[in-house]
Amino acid sequence: MIECRIESREIKMDVVFRTDEVRSPERFEYWADAVCTSYTKLSCDTEDRKVFSGGIALKRLANFGSSKVWGSGQVVQRRACDITQCDDESVLLSFQVKNQCEVLQGGRSTIINPGEFAAYRSSDPYRLRLKDGFQQHVIQIPHAALFKRLPNIDSLTAQSVGADVGAAIYFSIKKIIGLGTTSNDVMRAWLEDTVVDLIATGLASLEDGRAKLRASGQKILVRARHVIAKNCNRPDLSRDDVGAAVGVSVRRLNELFAAENSSIQSEIREARLQSICADLTDPRLTQVPVADI
Repeated sequence: MIECRIESREIKMDVVFRTDEVRSPERFEYWADAVCTSYTKLSCDTEDRKVFSGGIALKRLANFGSSKVWGSGQVVQRRACDITQCDDESVLLSFQVKNQCEVLQGGRSTIINPGEFAAYRSSDPYRLRLKDGFQQHVIQIPHAALFKRLPNIDSLTAQSVGADVGAAIYFSIKKIIGLGTTSNDVMRAWLEDTVVDLIATGLASLEDGRAKLRASGQKILVRARHVIAKNCNRPDLSRDDVGAAVGVSVRRLNELFAAENSSIQSEIREARLQSICADLTDPRLTQVPVADI
């Protein structure tokens, strides 16, 4: 198992890593470093390192990354020890272009075929099993941005969005990313918001099928987080408001959150902090005083 040695490196626009530009004995180690540089701290393995080949074409926009990846069969893992060394709160979306990929996270696994896509979180361990000759388009976005639109995102990872929905979303995202290099910061922010909206729409299609939560308590928490995310900017938002909106008592709702080492009040506080963080980095709000935000 090869682990990345690169801890921090500035990534410029349109970075390309290709193993065919490296001496054969050094190719897989170069690849392992390139994967970590492009995404986050990971480990890679493959059956035959002597004949390994691969490439990554990476584009960085203001708030998310877009990359095309191709290569030999391999296993890519984000382990608990990787997370402790390199904390990261992002969601990755693998859009399969050629061959197959198996995504495993949170006790779930799915196979994505061409035209399909699946999500996985960087803050939890995951594993990707990529078939030989694969091609993918990977989108990496902040977890907070997707959570605002889809509070139950954590229950939708490692599940395949079908090609009927996935292909349409992928086509639209490719077009938007092509426009995303504009020097207009405000336009770029709107384009990035549109990409996140499209991804949230695709993942929301899972809610009527395999992604349904089984436990009634979990469904209540999902609804409560949705209410909090939607109303967190209200200064008068209270525990009673949240309980009333989901149809349970404050005591019952706090019991459910307590099972996850949380509470209604801490969920409201966290949602507000995430909202403030997003506003502080939004170029459309550069004229708004920090104190007002």
